[in-house]
Amino acid sequence: MLSADLDVNKVGDFHYVGETSVTWNGRSIFGGQLIAQAMSAAQQSVDDGRHVHSLHGYFLRPGDPGKPVHYSVSQMRSGKSFSTFQVDAKQSKSNQDSQLIFSCVLSLQVVEVGLAHQFDMPTVAGPDSLESELDFWSRLDQEQLAAGKPSRLSQRLRQLQYFDLRPLVRRNKKDVHPMPPHNGYWIKMNETLDDNIDVHQRVLSYMSDFLFMETALQPHPLTSREWRRLQASSLDHAIWFYNDFRADEWVLYYVDSPCSSAARGLNRGTFYSHDGRLIASTVQEGLMRLPV
Repeated sequence: MLSADLDVNKVGDFHYVGETSVTWNGRSIFGGQLIAQAMSAAQQSVDDGRHVHSLHGYFLRPGDPGKPVHYSVSQMRSGKSFSTFQVDAKQSKSNQDSQLIFSCVLSLQVVEVGLAHQFDMPTVAGPDSLESELDFWSRLDQEQLAAGKPSRLSQRLRQLQYFDLRPLVRRNKKDVHPMPPHNGYWIKMNETLDDNIDVHQRVLSYMSDFLFMETALQPHPLTSREWRRLQASSLDHAIWFYNDFRADEWVLYYVDSPCSSAARGLNRGTFYSHDGRLIASTVQEGLMRLPV
């Protein structure tokens, strides 16, 4: 089960270890997994009903999916309502000391009731009228195999089996026409999760890295050759939680990109429950570098 991959095992005081079984590209650890596992380490470091309300992290080096990740947790502050932790993720490299690959600060809060308002959920097509990414890529994979071409989609298909992901607009990378810098995705985990909100927060954090950086690329009509040469990676990521939700039920992830410059693209996202409640917001900046 993928949800088990998003958890970490305690091996000492404020020291945890996470493993990887599913990757996006087969070469490096998916950023959403590092976020979720760091969150798990912080969640296990409190025992009084506090839950994550925000995370701010930096991706520092690619992670090797074949090696365990060691998470160290440092408590920065603990008050009556909030606890703040820094979580550092390290991996051992060949003939080198362990290196820091991801670092984040998380704040956890006791459950409180207060003033509330939210932006309305955008009016969009429902998930039942959209084709899933798994069905789309499976069909494309079969077409390639039928044409005698090798499959290049097995790794992507493997990860997509854990989620039902349905984009409002699917970008054709062979089409060099620019698209507006916004999109939306209905998504839910196929695995049935228990009622622990910490588990649902970890899964939503994992999902928050799906197709996020592509939003800043939509206005730019890249050729196939430019797509192959593009150096792209996530630089940082932040997430805020507002309301309870279930990650194994439909949520809408609506994303936009207000700006790209200096070989970086800024992306913003908002999660809504199927009944229109705003449940989380995200921001990410990614590297978008075309070789000179």
